[in-house]
Amino acid sequence: MGVGGRDLARMHDLQAGIEPADRGGVLIGKGICNYSATELRRIRGLKSADVREVLPRATEEAVHRDYFVLA
Repeated sequence: MGVGGRDLARMHDLQAGIEPADRGGVLIGKGICNYSATELRRIRGLKSADVREVLPRATEEAVHRDYFVLA
């Protein structure tokens, strides 16, 4: 999820399965997230360098491409 990631309604737990969609609600794919929904809400919209200030254990990405499949 890039800086523009917004909809976190389907995420609850660490390493939860997520189903990101575009602005029109069309499913983009499915993946396993490195953060909980609460953590993502805290860092949503931040650049990577700023994320580590909020979450010191932060990884480089919310969903690694190895754990994401396109729909």
